[in-house]
Amino acid sequence: MPKGSPERDPFGAVVERGVRERARRERAADRMLLGRDRVDVTEELRRSRWPRAVRLLTDLIMPDAGPHAPYHLEIGSELIIDREARVTYLHPATVHRTERPAATAPEDLVASEHGDEEP
Repeated sequence: MPKGSPERDPFGAVVERGVRERARRERAADRMLLGRDRVDVTEELRRSRWPRAVRLLTDLIMPDAGPHAPYHLEIGSELIIDREARVTYLHPATVHRTERPAATAPEDLVASEHGDEEP
């Protein structure tokens, strides 16, 4: 049986990592928007190499999937193919800010997302 440590909470570490990752992704969306309410990220994806393009799309899709994130990613149906580009095919993508983000997440929101609220 592995010995546990009362100082180290593995479940708490998973929750903290999720909160940090969500904050990192929201900062990435803010950097793309630069204070605007919407920005077309298609050219940024075209200039990227595949690993960076995938990371960028993931960073923009995940906040859109969150119920409380102030971002929406719109991916067009048009297919862009460029055999000479680093990313050879993609769809147009636009990031929208749906509301102004709060400076910090409310404690009850963080708790409710992780099932830590009191009954």
